[in-house]
Amino acid sequence: MDSARPQPDEDALAVTVQSTAAVATVWRSLTADRADWWPGMRFDAVPGGLLREIWMENDVESHAWGQVREVQDGEVLTVDWRELGWPCPLSVRFALAPNANATFISLTECGFDGLPNGLVSHADHSDGWNYHLNRLRRQAER
Repeated sequence: MDSARPQPDEDALAVTVQSTAAVATVWRSLTADRADWWPGMRFDAVPGGLLREIWMENDVESHAWGQVREVQDGEVLTVDWRELGWPCPLSVRFALAPNANATFISLTECGFDGLPNGLVSHADHSDGWNYHLNRLRRQAER
């Protein structure tokens, strides 16, 4: 068995954070005010909208691109995205859910089993999504 490839139960990455902001505020931060918490990411929150991210890593400019697949206003945003060298895209689903005086911001990313370094990417993305979702949470709570 190839140890660099995730097992089926390891393919999906799930991260959830809780915000004190209302769902509508979190949605606006996710879709319209994104530059305030993720300045390198660009996309229009409409089905078919193109996605592009540019960032610096080890003094090298890196790129990711993709497309918005699903938008359920105020509830769900799904995108497919990939980096150079990936044989297939990953799918990312943001879901917002109210709970009392809070909003749960849940993210699921899958497709790691199609990447040659799936386990490494899975771990890296877990750290990255925790970072980004907490920035989203803080932005929405301002």
